[in-house]
Amino acid sequence: MPKLTNSYTHLGSSDACKIAYGSNRFGHTNEDQRLSLVNKNVGEGQNFGSQKALTRGNVLEPALAEWTLSELQRLSDEQKGDK
Repeated sequence: MPKLTNSYTHLGSSDACKIAYGSNRFGHTNEDQRLSLVNKNVGEGQNFGSQKALTRGNVLEPALAEWTLSELQRLSDEQKGDK
């Protein structure tokens, strides 16, 4: 399965906490995130990162998407039961 998001135009979940909270648990800040995007020198659509990381993402993304949908359905069903 191909990567469905563009890392140069959309934030991934691993970057969201830097924006929401100002930094992540590793000390990277929202300014670090901004600078990393400003300083990118590869064009849209080109490979970035390692092939190992791309392969890992291709393998794990479908399973994580299915798990997320399952969890959202469970939480929704639980909330319907509370009302």
